[in-house]
Amino acid sequence: SACVARIAQTPFDDPPGVAFNYNSYHLVIAAAVALKAVGRPLTPDAWIQSVHEEVFRPSGIDELPVYDNVNVDVPPFVPVLGSWFFKYSPAFPDFSGGLRMSAWQWQKILQSLQFGGLLDAPALKELTRDHTRSVQHWGGMA
Repeated sequence: SACVARIAQTPFDDPPGVAFNYNSYHLVIAAAVALKAVGRPLTPDAWIQSVHEEVFRPSGIDELPVYDNVNVDVPPFVPVLGSWFFKYSPAFPDFSGGLRMSAWQWQKILQSLQFGGLLDAPALKELTRDHTRSVQHWGGMA
């Protein structure tokens, strides 16, 4: 797909662990891997179902997630410079944003994350450790 080609063409100016360049590519890859792991296609409906079954339901939330995609938050007058991830596609959703939830839902997820239910102890420790210790400089969108 075009997204995979774009990610593959991204130059790496520094060795791993030395620089931090913020973008959403890792979320696209993580979502694709997660959906593949549970045998679902890379679609918004499959993503909503996965978030419901893997995050919402174990956190005690019965409602389905509301997924509006990231472009819902971008005012129409803001130029997006042709950026690929602001172009909504029902065939390839942007997994880096757009999930809407109430404060109550957010609290339920954080409580479940912190006190068990979503991750086991080793996974929680890995998630919350400092992953930027060796970073020497920071960058913006790649």
